[in-house]
Amino acid sequence: MKKFIPVLGICSSLLALSSLLFLQGASAQKLFDGPIDRLSAEERVALRKGNVSIDGGEDKGGVVKYTARVLVNASQQEAWAVLTDYNNLKKFIPNLVESTLLTPDAQGHKRLRQTFQRQVLFVPVRFSFTVAVTEQAEEKFQFERTEGFFEQFTGGWTLQPVEAIPPGSGPKILLTYQVAAKADNNIPKGILRETFKEDIPNTMESIRQEISRRRS
Repeated sequence: MKKFIPVLGICSSLLALSSLLFLQGASAQKLFDGPIDRLSAEERVALRKGNVSIDGGEDKGGVVKYTARVLVNASQQEAWAVLTDYNNLKKFIPNLVESTLLTPDAQGHKRLRQTFQRQVLFVPVRFSFTVAVTEQAEEKFQFERTEGFFEQFTGGWTLQPVEAIPPGSGPKILLTYQVAAKADNNIPKGILRETFKEDIPNTMESIRQEISRRRS
């Protein structure tokens, strides 16, 4: 019987090694399958450098669509508290002069009234609209225009935890903003596209700064 002991020992060692490799593979797969890892290499580098990434444009139907992302040094709870502080958004979001939470609609959705004011082609423009908001606590919320300036205005915010780099550097989230909008026919073609392209990165950076300010 003794001559079989080395064989059994080898088999046990191989089994243990296989299990270890399996666990390491699963961990590696999890490590490199986060929300940042699914993005392009160019966007990953930009985000890690602290930049706001933005991509989009205007389709043939005149609908402006953009997706913007930024890394924030905060937990989901901390970022969520800032994003959903609806009545105080005007204090830190550029060009926002009114932000008022109204009574819920018949379906129980929150309703938010906002007014923006900015220069468009050297002319001061003021526009207001109301959106219905659907929340999924601390993960995402979506909005949809119910009345006001836009012919179409839908989108949302998503908050995703990411692996801290370097390890132990504190919680981080990937904050993503998506929007699809179409102005009425009185707005010249291209104005909304360029306005969003300029304003969205400024808004993302202002939100990141406000989250940081509240954490300090």
